[in-house]
Amino acid sequence: MPKFGIDISSFNGDINFSIIKEQIDFVMIRCGYGSDTVSQDDSKYERNVRECEALGIPYGIYFYSYALNLEDVNSEIQHCLRQVKKAKPSYGVWLDMEDGDGYKTNHGFPSKEMLVTICEKFLLGIEAAGYYAGLYASLSWLNGYLSDRRLDRFDKWVAQWSSANSYAGAYGMWQFTDKKYLEGWSQPFDGNYAYYDYPALTSGNPSEPEEKPEPAPEGESMKIVGNGVNFREDAYVGAPVIFQLYYNTEVTWLWDDGWGWSNCQYNGRKGFVANEYLSGWQKLSSYKKARILGSGVNMRARPGINGTIIGQLNWGNEVSVISIDPAGWMGVQYGELYAYVKYDSTYIKIL
Repeated sequence: MPKFGIDISSFNGDINFSIIKEQIDFVMIRCGYGSDTVSQDDSKYERNVRECEALGIPYGIYFYSYALNLEDVNSEIQHCLRQVKKAKPSYGVWLDMEDGDGYKTNHGFPSKEMLVTICEKFLLGIEAAGYYAGLYASLSWLNGYLSDRRLDRFDKWVAQWSSANSYAGAYGMWQFTDKKYLEGWSQPFDGNYAYYDYPALTSGNPSEPEEKPEPAPEGESMKIVGNGVNFREDAYVGAPVIFQLYYNTEVTWLWDDGWGWSNCQYNGRKGFVANEYLSGWQKLSSYKKARILGSGVNMRARPGINGTIIGQLNWGNEVSVISIDPAGWMGVQYGELYAYVKYDSTYIKIL
């Protein structure tokens, strides 16, 4: 059964948690918004945290982003962490990415690429500080502006005020209404369901990140830093999936293939996990780059000559190589496009 909870901010005023305690399983508390200035701290944040802790109500924290560029997001990371260190969020720390008040629209709406980069940078910063990090956004934003493979590794909190959640991707929380009334309280709350046991996924106590990680020793224990992460038979996208792993699952790291994948062992089985989903990703290889040395190189929707052509690459274009299957089909990223290209050393140079 999913857990039921509410999300709150200063807009909800001074909530009497004693009245609603027995009606909720958790609370998501806004800690602030925008750049790292005290004036943009949520004025009810410390009170809300204090009340939840006093009554034993599990809680998570969210931060509303106004970032338009990388300079903005660096300040927002520091703002969020300054606030979060005062708390123990067993339901994680979440970035709220939307444009509810039109600020982004009125100040030069960022490109999709920039929005994705802002989200990725913020969430990696929160994760590096030792917290469980996730992304809150509306269904339309998740399917549009924020639809990008770089964000797949992060948990999603989907806002869709409806009787059903139609988001096709993996998600851990669903905000299903903005008009949930609780007995004894006259004003409505945003209502949410949580499908993961978040207190079991994270203790809420951050560990110190390593500043200069050493290469991973064979047999080291690593944790999965995503949900629904594929544990595959071979090191390429499309290889058969043995099973899926979830956040904080421990695996035994065995070796790195040098192309962004690692051979790991879990529950007696050996398989491959993309390095970006392992807690020791800083120590491991990342996807390689390749340069195109020809013109009109077809990009296909799936591997094989029957795959639909969805674009072409030309001389000098550079791509990120996500994987190479046994037949020589490379999974690549070019800009915001993911596709497959047949590897041939006469017109593709691995960098």
